Amino acid sequence: MFSHLTFLSRKRRSVREYADQPIDSEVLKDILEAGLRAPTSKNSRSTRFIVVEDKQLLKDFSECRERGSQFLAGAPVAIVVCSDSNKSKRPYSDCAVAASFIQLAVTDHDLGSCWCHIEDSPSPKGATAEEYIKYKLDLPDSYKVLCIIGIGEVAKADMLKPRERDVEWERLYIGKYEEREQ
Repeated sequence: MFSHLTFLSRKRRSVREYADQPIDSEVLKDILEAGLRAPTSKNSRSTRFIVVEDKQLLKDFSECRERGSQFLAGAPVAIVVCSDSNKSKRPYSDCAVAASFIQLAVTDHDLGSCWCHIEDSPSPKGATAEEYIKYKLDLPDSYKVLCIIGIGEVAKADMLKPRERDVEWERLYIGKYEEREQ
């Protein structure tokens, strides 16, 4: 027996191919609520989410990195996950927790998602990917952009079938770290 969260973690995977269908507004609202409810450092509530459905902007985002961002052009919606560093000393950590909540909520709605890492990523556009995204969205200097999450109906029905794979229990330590043979 396992929890619903364990089930979602087995089902969740990076989906880079989406059906050409919009996301229901109530479903998107629920996904965003999960992100807004995610914990933040010292309850700073520093996270900010920009929902993007504009096809040209999604295409621009898909070119923010040399590799790993192209799938955004085919996503019906993307969520830019950022944090106001004036409100938190750990803006990227706050974003990471919220992005994880968002991706699990997406999976719970039988949708696909993929995280495109932005923070500290080089860009072929002459700046860092973060600077490029901040420019495209006219974000304040204090905002830190961790990632963009592409979301959509999966292109192939079996993409979210729960997968059985070995859990690497050797990464788990009880009480303290111990050296182990590999």
